[in-house]
Amino acid sequence: MRDLQYLYFLSFSALKAEDEAKFNEILRKKAEFIAAHPSQWFCKFAARCDEYANLDAWKSFGSFLNLYLNSEMDALKKALKDPEIFKNLKE
Repeated sequence: MRDLQYLYFLSFSALKAEDEAKFNEILRKKAEFIAAHPSQWFCKFAARCDEYANLDAWKSFGSFLNLYLNSEMDALKKALKDPEIFKNLKE
């Protein structure tokens, strides 16, 4: 789950940013990373967890990934004041 670790690192870095320009730069990197990586596999992984997992913990984890991804994308759209930032994602 290196993707989650990197997202955490970017979030932590944004909170420690010294000015608004650096903060926005880090958030933009985070949005670009989400578009290139987690958005490509989180939903597929979650669907497979729901379909094949025997343990409720894995089903819940899959649901969490979808909720987390959607929440992050919504927060980034608002913070960057760019509602179109994820428009090129495949549905």
